[in-house]
Amino acid sequence: MEITENDRLDLRQALAESLGSDHLANVAMEAMPPLDYDQLATKSDVDILSRELRAEMAALRGELAGRMGSIEASMAALESGLRGEMAGLEGSTTALESGLRGEMAGLVGKMTALESGLRGEVAGLQGSITALESGLRGEMAELRGELKGDLASNLRLTLAAQVTTMMMLGAWVTAVT
Repeated sequence: MEITENDRLDLRQALAESLGSDHLANVAMEAMPPLDYDQLATKSDVDILSRELRAEMAALRGELAGRMGSIEASMAALESGLRGEMAGLEGSTTALESGLRGEMAGLVGKMTALESGLRGEVAGLQGSITALESGLRGEMAELRGELKGDLASNLRLTLAAQVTTMMMLGAWVTAVT
């Protein structure tokens, strides 16, 4: 049943007669603003919302786990490729060194410098991979924090609105009875 403005006026008049004061009747009516009772949340509404949020969080966890797995697989493939390249470079360097050792003793110093440079590049690549991994982990942690913060904020706002509505309804019921 929808409460009309005429119903509210009848209630105010009955309160004024029953309480013997227009002022008290006005105070009671101010304490009970018109409400759309279809908008009040029930425990079942909150339970449904809770289940939906938990399902959404589980889906996000699954998506995050999938992304992390994909990133780990990509990093493993990168590492494997780099290790293969490093092994190839080391093998080439060693073969050149042995082949040229007897014939060109003067090139030994140059080959050592070349090997050192290659090792420095490999170390630089490893540092870049480490930095990339660290950045990705930081971004994933930030996304987790944002998701938790958003979910907590939305839940707090919903619960605060429900508590306020229930308090207003309680005040109205108390005033009516």
